[in-house]
Amino acid sequence: MRFWFIILFCISNVCSGQNIFAVHNEHCKAGKFCMDCGTVKAGVDKKKFRHLIRKLNKENYLPDMSGTIRMQVLIDSLGSGCVLSHTDMQQWPITIEIVNSLNAFDGYIVAEESGIKESLTSIELKFTLYNGVISGNVKRFNTEEFEAWIAQPKRPQIFNLKYQYDNPHLKNYSFDVYNKPDTKLPNLDISQIELGENGKLYVLSNGQIMEWDNGRAKSLKLDFSDNATGEFIQQFCISSTNRVWAKILSSLFTTEKFHPALAQLDSILKPDAQVTFLLSSRNHSKVLIGGMGCLYVIDTTSAKLIHTDTLCTTDKDYILFADFDSNGRLWVGTQNGSFMLNQNLEMTCFQKNGSLLAGKAITSMAEDEIGNLYFSIYEFGVKGVNKNEGIVVMDSTGTFSQFTASNSGMPYNHVTDVVYDNSEKVLWIATDRAGLVRYDLNGNWENYHSDNSPMPSSQINDLSMDKNGSLILATQFGLVIMTAH
Repeated sequence: MRFWFIILFCISNVCSGQNIFAVHNEHCKAGKFCMDCGTVKAGVDKKKFRHLIRKLNKENYLPDMSGTIRMQVLIDSLGSGCVLSHTDMQQWPITIEIVNSLNAFDGYIVAEESGIKESLTSIELKFTLYNGVISGNVKRFNTEEFEAWIAQPKRPQIFNLKYQYDNPHLKNYSFDVYNKPDTKLPNLDISQIELGENGKLYVLSNGQIMEWDNGRAKSLKLDFSDNATGEFIQQFCISSTNRVWAKILSSLFTTEKFHPALAQLDSILKPDAQVTFLLSSRNHSKVLIGGMGCLYVIDTTSAKLIHTDTLCTTDKDYILFADFDSNGRLWVGTQNGSFMLNQNLEMTCFQKNGSLLAGKAITSMAEDEIGNLYFSIYEFGVKGVNKNEGIVVMDSTGTFSQFTASNSGMPYNHVTDVVYDNSEKVLWIATDRAGLVRYDLNGNWENYHSDNSPMPSSQINDLSMDKNGSLILATQFGLVIMTAH
């Protein structure tokens, strides 16, 4: 799973149309606003807010669901409010319910300075889900704390204190770091990178897809249907014909105009569709699109629909990941667990057979030259940071094993991406707190982060490897291209 934050640049506490959190709500229009300002602070009427919380709990069944959603809300001088941004990159249905409820809420308190109402104020509302019950409160803005957070990358958080990281191969790599103004990146926090079939690198920064060219980002002119050009893009992929497919506000848009499968995709091309996932398969031969209870597999001529809710669970699965291995098996991660569909359309539901994947969603996958598979996983319904995740390995005989911070050299258990390097015979593992991990498949682990290498941040959002063998990292503070000497 990837959890990203957009960096906010402000002069004092006055900002211009910037969102604090990663998911930007384009329907909330913002000019200049102040951050939680005024001698009288903006807020919510406690009685009306309690009523909103009770209504959300009554109308939404959320069994065993736990987590935190942070909302940035703009309140104008008339007491109207709208959600400008929030932290839920997966766009869960409950998040959409909360956004809609806050947009319609009539109990906002307007900020005032010396008796004069502020024209536009930003506040944060924090919603907590614990065992399916929602609670919420106003979280006050701390200027010093926020400016300190902006000013420097996060220090690495190493949870494995037993393993000695000598990092003997670190000296063998050069690091080209791109995080200066001349890179033309809209934002240094890069959420996704994609390599096209043509070898070009594309980056997703602040909701914009940019083409990377000789150390600089160039705007990519995208001719989307339905007037989606200019909207905040949450996720994208590049097809074998170098066409762009993009997820915008849980809806699907594409630059494909004449693909034979477009007519079959009507159900997820609608504005109110719940698109949850997009990926171009590793050889770019297929585009995989996940929705609520369904998965589309698109090749150059057709689209195949798989109803996931009829396969392993009676619930509507939220698709988080899907990809094929070299044997043509389709591996899928959902909010209800993971499953595999072989070439004979035979299904293995791991949440039912007691495997290491039971109750966990596959979020990325890599494969070595002998067919061993390496999965990053996400554990639902468990509180805490360093959960029972790490890397699950399925060897070529079908035997599963798991690497975590307690039984290996993994520094931290939450993984954002995995890539296998065929030339070095090395598995590269990205984390969002502990930097980059190098595993040589023989029990030797190395850990590179912002404290021991030129990497600008220990939060890595995405990984990719180009045709020349360079490892490309999308980090919280810029793009990094890592090359072996």
